Amino acid sequence: MTENNLANRHLNDWEREAILERAYQLARRNVFSNEFERFDLSNEWFRVSAPHDLQNIIESNRKVTQSFIAEFQNFWQEDAGHARRTEEQKHFVCEIDLQKAFDDFIMKLKFTRDSDSGEFTSLKSVILRYLETENNARATIYLMKKGEIRERQLTKKDEIQQLFQGKNPRTGEVIYPGDSEIKDFANLTIQIHNLNLINREIGEVFENVYSIAVWIPEEMNKSIIRLGESLA
Repeated sequence: MTENNLANRHLNDWEREAILERAYQLARRNVFSNEFERFDLSNEWFRVSAPHDLQNIIESNRKVTQSFIAEFQNFWQEDAGHARRTEEQKHFVCEIDLQKAFDDFIMKLKFTRDSDSGEFTSLKSVILRYLETENNARATIYLMKKGEIRERQLTKKDEIQQLFQGKNPRTGEVIYPGDSEIKDFANLTIQIHNLNLINREIGEVFENVYSIAVWIPEEMNKSIIRLGESLA
């Protein structure tokens, strides 16, 4: 509500969303004219499907992300891992105040695809609720491939086909567990990805596109109830 007030947005434009413990129901369904969608963000990765929809959004997110990265230039350290990892599998990491990560980074990013913006709003709601009671919460930030560009393919739906690099090798001794395992189980984790997105069908390339993946630990486990389409 505070965010909408500050932005001077009309009531009709407000996100209709509530946070509810999983053990409870919101009320009798027959008293509502809209369907409710319920989902759980904990122990899951939030990933952006289409960070490249609009050029002005690409440029805005690039500026926000590069400023955020530069702010902690003296704190980045190479993450721990197998000695035989490739350069693609080595990342920078630092731990910072979650409130700062939320205010200076997450809240400044923009996403235009409906599927992304809806989940991103839910993600922000969970983090904001957690910060209301946890003043000393921390966030672990990973700069994937130390900020160097990775290439990713776009699907026919114009979405990132596979953001995360997989486990290597698939059998035997694990040299790299896969991007999905690059997280801090104690803290909210933000992975920052710098991407060249390639649509081979039409020969289009979106260069230097920054995007994020966010993992919420069990401690922050909340369910979100979001008002969906009208039942009428």
